[in-house]
Amino acid sequence: MHFNNLILNVFNCYFPPHGDIIEQLNEFSQFNFHNSFNLVVGDLNCKARSWGYDSDNDRGRKMTEFIASSNLHIANIPDYGPTFVSPINVGFPDLTLISSTIYNYLKNWGILDMETHSDHKWLDQNNIIHDKQYGFLEGKSCDLAISDIVETIKSRVPNEHLALVSLDIRSAFDNMNWPVLFNIFNDINLPTFYRNFIYYYLCERKVFYVNEVFETSRTCFRGCPQGSVIAPIIWNIYINKVLNINDGELLVQAFADDLALMVGGNTARILEMNTNIALDKVSTLLDTLRLNLSVQKCQAIVFRSHISQKLSRRNSTVLNRRPTFKINNHSIKVTDSLKILGITIDNKLT
Repeated sequence: MHFNNLILNVFNCYFPPHGDIIEQLNEFSQFNFHNSFNLVVGDLNCKARSWGYDSDNDRGRKMTEFIASSNLHIANIPDYGPTFVSPINVGFPDLTLISSTIYNYLKNWGILDMETHSDHKWLDQNNIIHDKQYGFLEGKSCDLAISDIVETIKSRVPNEHLALVSLDIRSAFDNMNWPVLFNIFNDINLPTFYRNFIYYYLCERKVFYVNEVFETSRTCFRGCPQGSVIAPIIWNIYINKVLNINDGELLVQAFADDLALMVGGNTARILEMNTNIALDKVSTLLDTLRLNLSVQKCQAIVFRSHISQKLSRRNSTVLNRRPTFKINNHSIKVTDSLKILGITIDNKLT
């Protein structure tokens, strides 16, 4: 930016919270911060007392060293409050840095009390993403997903039989349908700014195949591009419809494209009926998203109610007749244990 004889370099940047902070800061090495006027703004995901946090982390210390060595000054005023607010967290990840030589020309700094183009903020404020989605979200993790499943089993199995089904979506990310995605955007009234951004993010994409003999390319018309910040958010919006069938009795949980289904029943016959109804619901919803379950990779485990175990002569944890669960008239495997998110769960919760 040119102001009379002054040239101001403006940097707008984002540092992923789990990226290599040294590598991120090295990207600035080509710029001479000492002999120029600079303004750096962005979501830098570093913690330090200097800009409002209660303590410093390693990223914050390295950022502080960079600020001091680059002739920059922190414009943030911590007393004005956090720059990020969500239902589960608050913080000061957004920084404004300005060259020390022109810091005195800065008249004011503040946090606007208005809607921004932050996708996280809009999604949080409008409760778009279901709380049973544990993937790609701050404050969620594999550990919490497994804990949720185990605690639900413990609370319900004393009085009813339970079926836990691990569902595998065939080539989930590769088969995300773009017209369906934009229909979902219409349904949730996604602001035009986001729709346009995502449209141009997706359009004119190509996949290339290259070997020693030849190379070829094909234009993409579907799929969720991986490796970027926005892609996980797009996927969570896309799959969210499946999670909306949670009703207290029926539990559907997701970690990215990994789905887990839990259903109960007072008798083995009712459990079988309820589970097959639930599987049909999930399969039908996935059909509307142009996604399909890989039946061969889906597995189920059955937990016998404690009441039923006490009435059994052998006090067995296994039902007298193993239920039959089907997806599109194809039976899925019922086992004594299954693996969910890398953790093995058996029918005794050992």
